[in-house]
Amino acid sequence: MPTYTVILPLFREAHMVPNLIQSLSQLDYPVDRLDIIFACETNDPDTIRAVQNLAQPPFRVLIVPSTIAGGPPQTKPRALNYALDRSDGRLVTIFDAEDRPHPQQLRQAASAFTAHPDWTALQAPLNYFNTRDSWLAAQFGLEYAGLFQVLLPFYDALDLPFPLGGTSNHMRGLM
Repeated sequence: MPTYTVILPLFREAHMVPNLIQSLSQLDYPVDRLDIIFACETNDPDTIRAVQNLAQPPFRVLIVPSTIAGGPPQTKPRALNYALDRSDGRLVTIFDAEDRPHPQQLRQAASAFTAHPDWTALQAPLNYFNTRDSWLAAQFGLEYAGLFQVLLPFYDALDLPFPLGGTSNHMRGLM
């Protein structure tokens, strides 16, 4: 199995760290092949402290300095680029603090990349876990179902390019 880097950009999300670590600890992937990076902003001591207090290998905290190339503004893409430059994985994915990835997601993505050596990226389907909590959550669930179960398979069947969402994108790393 190739080394897999999971990058999690966090900003003012200390309260999410315990559940996030618990969820990511359930990933069915060899621990010695995982590189899980929490990319935290230097001006967010609460989140940095939360990660440092709970994270053990394969988790690590990477503090994104405010002085990196490009300087302000502080953005998620800038934090992701900083973490990507310091990643170890042949495969890379991005999760957000609220994500609860399926335990098999990394293993399935690695298998898909092995089966399709010409692929450079793939998108795991996303679902809302709380669609019964409110009308709005149900609407978001319907939107994702339409996108991942209808629209993207339609684009694929026509061999058309399709957009990648903001999370659960899997890519070949820089290695």
